[in-house]
Amino acid sequence: ERGFELTDPCMLSKVGRSESGYGRTDRGLHGLVDFFRTHKCTPLCKALGLTDARVREQELVVEEALRKKEEREAGRAAAERAAEAEREKRRQAKEAKRERRAAEKLQEKKVEEDIAAAAAEARGLRARAT
Repeated sequence: ERGFELTDPCMLSKVGRSESGYGRTDRGLHGLVDFFRTHKCTPLCKALGLTDARVREQELVVEEALRKKEEREAGRAAAERAAEAEREKRRQAKEAKRERRAAEKLQEKKVEEDIAAAAAEARGLRARAT
């Protein structure tokens, strides 16, 4: 009698166990590629209209390569955004420091002007007193 023997059934997804919720056996694209590498198509596969395993394996390999490339690019973009944010933070800190120095110089000038005005007033009072 012909039949099927199923052992350890599991679900495989493209995203893997961390995102799919299918459990520890979901190895993501790696698991799918491994499955299609070892799968032997039967007349049932053809009757169900399934893609040849070798073709699907290659499609998954390409898809995984593209996903990895996107992840690398996203990582680079995130690092660049972080670096740009740090540069902007430093630029703002320098600008704030320049503004504080300018405010301190204005304050010093104002104090000097007040001292000079007070000294002139004192001289004027002395001159009137004599």
